[in-house]
Amino acid sequence: MPATRKISINPSLIQWNLEDNLIPFSNCSTMCEPGQKKVPRGIFPCCYNCEDCPSGTFLNQSALGQIRCSAISNVHSTVSLKWPPCELIIIKFVADPYSCVDCLWHQWSPPRSHHCMERELNYLEWHAPFSIFLLMLTNGGLLLTIIIVIIFILNYNTPVVRSAGGRMCFLMLASIICSFSCAFFYIDKPNKASCQIRQMIFTVSFNICLSCILVRSFQIVCIFKLAAKLPKAHEYWVKYNGQYIFIFLSTFIQIIICTVWMITGPPSTHGHIITKAIVLDCNIGNTIGFSLSFLYTVFLTVACFIFAYMGRDLPKNYNEAKFIAFSMMICFVYYILYMTSMVTPNQERYTSYIQTFLTVTSAFSIALGYFVPKCYIILFMPQNNTMVYFQSCIQDYTKRQNDAN
Repeated sequence: MPATRKISINPSLIQWNLEDNLIPFSNCSTMCEPGQKKVPRGIFPCCYNCEDCPSGTFLNQSALGQIRCSAISNVHSTVSLKWPPCELIIIKFVADPYSCVDCLWHQWSPPRSHHCMERELNYLEWHAPFSIFLLMLTNGGLLLTIIIVIIFILNYNTPVVRSAGGRMCFLMLASIICSFSCAFFYIDKPNKASCQIRQMIFTVSFNICLSCILVRSFQIVCIFKLAAKLPKAHEYWVKYNGQYIFIFLSTFIQIIICTVWMITGPPSTHGHIITKAIVLDCNIGNTIGFSLSFLYTVFLTVACFIFAYMGRDLPKNYNEAKFIAFSMMICFVYYILYMTSMVTPNQERYTSYIQTFLTVTSAFSIALGYFVPKCYIILFMPQNNTMVYFQSCIQDYTKRQNDAN
């Protein structure tokens, strides 16, 4: 029998070629941390680099298979899914540390994440500061409109109310109330009904208001400038209530456009995905229907502005050009900002805020620009609210016209 031999090594006598004589690490790779995937390096499977998973993905070997299995079970909720397929999925995902997994569409994750987080839902909530501000504006506008209605009812037979349109004024005020009320449908979580109602009601009610202003501007210009040149046309206009026929036809056209729009492609709820949230809002639905409705409203606004400009030299108690022009200019700004809010990228979070504010502002533009100056005359300048004053203004205008000719 050979003698048993032993070898004894004294580690303190070994000189390693490293700083501070440290023992070298024999593995070619270290363990990756959670949120990092393995990137193979060279021909040896045990050698790899660790790389952070990008945002929107995750990698957690201990929980990955379980999450994926539950996701598949939810998708196939109507199909009987037995446990072995899930078990196979778990084995597959746990054994794959080389790929980062995408988060679900309603989730997000920062770089180097080992799990996904739910995105927040963003929309105009009732208790949000901006919503409270909008509600204060809306309620203030409704209160102002109701006060105007009361003033006009108490002074219905005065020249100022008659020159403003008489009974037509109450139709305008009712449409302004509807326009203000649309702001309530912009607050709270949007749904298909609220998306359609707020578009339909505002478009039609604002169309009625613009049609009334257009008719009133045309009537004043017609009385002072066109009645003498076209007496028959003016006679038929007055005899057959041309103003109400025009308002009905104008509103009917807008209703037809909106109805076709709502049938072919109505507005519905839409979610804009940003980094950590989903912004809930309403899309416009059928682009052609929305464009026709919008362009028709712009056409009425331009016509109102043109007739207001034509009447800029009328008697001052009938001269509403500067007030109507002011209201229409605000409407033009509203149209530009409204379209800008829809096409500007990376601002989806604020689209509802902008559109709600513009809706309230457009209603204010008519109330402040057309009715408040008349209320001021009724309340604080009663001497200008008499037939004598109106007749003197007309006589002065006629005299100037004769002198000019």
